Formats: sequence, structure tokens, C-alpha cells
Amino acid sequence: MYMKFKYSRHCTIWLMLIFLALLIYDGALRKWAFPDYERYIYLLKDVVLLAASSLIVISRKWSKEDLELPKLFLVPFLLYSFYAVVQTANPSLPSFLVGLWGIKNHLFYSLIVFVMLFGSFQLNSSLEGLQKVLPWMVIPVCLIAFFQTTAPADSWLNDPVRGGQLYVSSMINNWTRTSATFSYITGFSFYLIAFVLTSILLILRGKSKNWILVICLMFLLAAVPTNGSRSVIVVLGFSILLLIGGLAACGFLKITQLTRIAIGIAVAVILSYIALPDVWGALINRFLTSSVVPGDSIRYWTIFTNAFVFFDVAGLFGFGVGAASQAAPFLVSDLDPYSWLPTGIAALGFEEESGRLVLELGVLGWGLGLSFRIALVLLSIKILLTTRDRDGQLAAAMALPIMLYAAYVGHGIFAPPMGSAFFWFGVGLLLLASRTRTDHSSSTRGSKFI
Repeated sequence: MYMKFKYSRHCTIWLMLIFLALLIYDGALRKWAFPDYERYIYLLKDVVLLAASSLIVISRKWSKEDLELPKLFLVPFLLYSFYAVVQTANPSLPSFLVGLWGIKNHLFYSLIVFVMLFGSFQLNSSLEGLQKVLPWMVIPVCLIAFFQTTAPADSWLNDPVRGGQLYVSSMINNWTRTSATFSYITGFSFYLIAFVLTSILLILRGKSKNWILVICLMFLLAAVPTNGSRSVIVVLGFSILLLIGGLAACGFLKITQLTRIAIGIAVAVILSYIALPDVWGALINRFLTSSVVPGDSIRYWTIFTNAFVFFDVAGLFGFGVGAASQAAPFLVSDLDPYSWLPTGIAALGFEEESGRLVLELGVLGWGLGLSFRIALVLLSIKILLTTRDRDGQLAAAMALPIMLYAAYVGHGIFAPPMGSAFFWFGVGLLLLASRTRTDHSSSTRGSKFI
């Protein structure tokens, strides 16, 4: 039995590495290697994650201790999950298949948390493993982004999925906005935020300077302007401040360390500007001209307030899970896109996740989802301020900006897979930190008793 579990653990690790690689590189496979099979490749990473989860279910013994998770996470998560599953029976749905796809959007990537918690993963070994694979997940992606931004807009390098002039990346001045190895620009945006924060966390974790990690961070910061997204700059800025501020609040960082970090990040950004001045200039121009573009800057507010527009339309229970997903029109035959929603609703605009969430789950479901994400913010703060484990402090400090962003924007239900996966990875880190904190407290009490 021991050998069986040991084997399953190693298989699970390899499956999760394959999942991570597909999460980052499947867009490149879909765009350039196998464009005729891109839809199947898109689902391949989900199959791998499901296989890793299934392997854990069939290979390990289960006990009551397995369910000893923080109630601040478990109760809101179960309420939200149960409500989302029940919504597959909403009579307003055009088909049951739409409901099943909706469940995938809302809950499937929570399997990342399941694997991290029950696949015999430890917080310290998970961070060490992530450090080993980080260069392979960063440097090639950033290099492709550099090539893309200097290539013509009609270059094959800048063809998103299904290629052709219709899908050429939009421009910032004379420079191409890059999607790197991702299918579309937004996936690369989430990637940049996720891996900049991850690189900073791993650099701070080391007791001595690891130059490979520093080089990875330099590549990422240099690639940030190539995406042409102002939100990446804003979100990254606030996230880094929250990460560093949280570590300072719990005593992880001292004043001298904070000063060195601030100088290091400033130098990295300056070097990035020196290397790509025109690209940075194009991005700065987008900031300066956003006020004159109708409805442009207001998106920073509507990304949350869009939910309120649909309160009266959706009512308490909404139109069913998956009803407002982008894939829904392709899952229903003989019906016009979104014809199952009230007439003229498309004119209101439900691009933001908050609006889609209200349409699908109603005011009640929106409230449950928001409560779940706020609970994770509180859990992040609680663990950050109470744990004495260094890795636990780092995990909670990184989780804090992820959960705050999710509370405001949403946890990636209608975002590219990278956005949803990063949120649930943050939840997994947080729960591993909670488990480490509990184990540390138990061992401390035991030593006092002895």
C-alpha cells in the first residue's frame, strides 16, 4: 500500500507539472503547432488536472482529519459551490449542457486546491519545486513576447487562435500588443501578474540571493509593457505594495530589507525602460489618452459596479449557471446567441465578470460568491498576522493581493484559464499555510506538555 501511494504521489507531481506547462504553453500549440486541433488542445490541460485529482481519490486512505480545514474557507466555499451546482436545474437555461459548462467555469479549477491539499504536498516542498521550474516557465515566454512586439502586426507570431487578419493583435502606437504563448492578450496579462508576484515571493524566500530568480524577475518586468495593458501596471503596483506591506506587518521584513527591495524593483523598471523605451512610451501614451476615450477609464469602477446594473433584470436567482458564458451560444443549437436572456440585455453590456455572475446566479449567488472571496481576504490577514512559519507568512502575504483583487473583480470565472488557475493556486497556498500553522501550534503545545 505504501508503494502504491508513493507511486501515485510522484505521478500526481508529474501530472501537475504537465498541467502547469499546458496552462502556459497550450496557446502556442494552438496557434502555431496544431491550429486544426486547437479546441482539443484547449481541453487537454483540464483532462490532466482531472486525472491528477482522480489519482488521489483512488489511491489514498481518507480520514476525518482530511476535512479539518479553516471554517472561514470551508463554509462559504461549500455554500457557493452547492448553490452553483443547484443552478444547473434553473428552468431558464437553454440546455443542461450549458449548465455543465457553467459548473466547469465556476468550480473546475478548485481541483488545484484539492490536489495541493490531499496530494501529500507540503508548503515548503511546493515552493522549492516551483523555484526549480520557474526559469522554464518565464524566460521562453518573455523572449517570445519581445519578438512579437517588434514583429509586424500581420506576422505569424502575432496571430491569436484561428489566425488571419481578423484576429491580429490591437496596436499601441506602432508597436504590437503581445499575447506571448497565450491565445489572446488577456491570458498573457494574468500570466505577468501571477509570475511577477511568484518571482518576488521566491526571491524573498531565499536566505541568499538566487540570481536565476532575479533574472526571471528582470525578464518579466521587461515584458510587462509589451502586453500594452494598463491594468497590469496598476494591479501589479498595488499587489507588490500589499505583498511587501504584509510581510513588513508580520515582521518578516525589516526597514533595511524594504529599502533594498524598493531600490531593486526601481532599478529593474528603469533598466526595462532603457531596453524598450518606445514600448514603454506607447504604454504611457495609453495612460495619458485614456481620459479622452469614452468609457475607457471608467472600467476601473464598472468592473465591480456592473453587477448592480443587472440586479432587477436577474432577480434573486438569475438565469442559471453558464447562461452568460462566452461558450454558451456554441452549446445551443437552433437558438440565437443569448436569446434565453431578456430581450435587449446585450445592449446593457455584460463584459465584466460581476455582471455575468449576477445574470447567471442572481443577486443571491453574487452575494455568496462575494462573501466567499471576502472570507478568503480575512483568512489571508489572519494567517499572515498569526503564523510564525516563514513559508506560511510568504504564502499568506502573496495570497492577500490575490484575494483582494478577486473580491473586487471576481475570481476568474469568465477570464482565461490562467486567471482562474492563479486564483485557486493562491487559495491552495493559503490553506497549506493554514495547515502548516496548525501543525506548528500542535507541536508547540506538545513540547510544552512534555
